[in-house]
Amino acid sequence: MVFTVQFKKLEFLCSTYVDEISGELDSFF
Repeated sequence: MVFTVQFKKLEFLCSTYVDEISGELDSFF
């Protein structure tokens, strides 16, 4: 149960990080 919650948090952090990277790349090019 705890592992699932941790995984969801990690997944959320990764998606947020990727979104920010994509946004920076969009404004860069």
